[in-house]
Amino acid sequence: MNGMSGGVVVVMRHGHSVANERGVINSSPATATRPEWGLTGLGAQQASRCELPALLTGASAVVVCTSDFTRAVETADIVIERLGALGVTVTKLVEMDLRERNFGPLLEGEPTSRYEEVWQKDKLGTDFEGAENVNAVRERALGVLRRIESTHPGCPIVVVSHGDVLQILQTAFVNFPATQHRSVQHLENAQPRIVQQPSPRTAALSAAETPACLSILPPPIVKLTTSQELATGRWVKFFKTSYVDENDSATIRECEHFDRTNRPPVSDGVDILPIIKQRGKPNSLLLVTQYRPPVGTHSLEFPAGLVDKGETPAQAALRELKEETGFQGKIISESPVIFYDVSITSDNGILFVVEVDVDDEVNQSPKQHLDDGEHIHILIIPIGQLSSTMEEFSRKGYVIDSKVQAVCMGLQWSLS
Repeated sequence: MNGMSGGVVVVMRHGHSVANERGVINSSPATATRPEWGLTGLGAQQASRCELPALLTGASAVVVCTSDFTRAVETADIVIERLGALGVTVTKLVEMDLRERNFGPLLEGEPTSRYEEVWQKDKLGTDFEGAENVNAVRERALGVLRRIESTHPGCPIVVVSHGDVLQILQTAFVNFPATQHRSVQHLENAQPRIVQQPSPRTAALSAAETPACLSILPPPIVKLTTSQELATGRWVKFFKTSYVDENDSATIRECEHFDRTNRPPVSDGVDILPIIKQRGKPNSLLLVTQYRPPVGTHSLEFPAGLVDKGETPAQAALRELKEETGFQGKIISESPVIFYDVSITSDNGILFVVEVDVDDEVNQSPKQHLDDGEHIHILIIPIGQLSSTMEEFSRKGYVIDSKVQAVCMGLQWSLS
């Protein structure tokens, strides 16, 4: 990462705020520093219950730096009190350079749905009128970390800030261009995330020993020139995008692709990998089949669906599992945001592994809750029989979803 080589860095978004509750953009210091634009009751609860202390287990001293916007300061104060109660010495720093990205007078007070207008400009490497440049946002946030690292070397740093700022800042830790910040997994309210975790082994490696995976170069910069919307349906938009080839600045290339019409802040959708647990029996996987018009036949796939407005991806996963299969379960792991077919779409989702205890009372009489026109058939397949079952479905004319195939091959390799 540019300019950072120290200890643990944790980023944390503020808790649910008045601006979140009203669904409006609140990025002007003139209003965002006022007391009435702080946390809601829910936001205070989120901060008081967040998992930050667990991420800092063993730390005796921590620097907590926060934006001076009220919602961030109130979040920081709550987590500082929690850390102090655990005996951690906390240095609090209030930094104007961690303020929310300034979206400008045209968008101030507007519905949050208009963020998308700025993000589309970011992708093209251009600026939305009056909005703060994405690279400038990253540089000011990085500047805070560099200053703290110089004055508190090796001390864990917690950055309490805002959704856009933290998403942009994280690009520096994964070597993404700042303009591609929407490709980084979004932070929920009061969600902490470790973005830098020093490894003693890594620090001890000589240059000759360093594995190639530790020296991955940033992706080449490709400049987008235009993005023309060709058609819009209920669920997708069809675009033609022009760009300059990374090795040939004289040639303009074109790509046709489609995006979702409604894009939630974290991921478009969810896939669920349900592991069926039952006393006295080996684990099984729950799969579904349904007709898919683009391929003209039925598909063998995981339960899946889109994230509805106002819900988190985790909530969507449990909802879709219950609606499509009738079963209820608990999430045991989740993937980062994954992209399904980057050659033609930015469509993306999160894969949730969900444990389903069929001995639980809630799963004794599972009942599907399908939408009109949905015809979803449920299969419970012992893990050891997954490969042979897939082959049989393929022979019978079903198509196999790529995520199911990938899981199957991963299981085969892990057992070989």
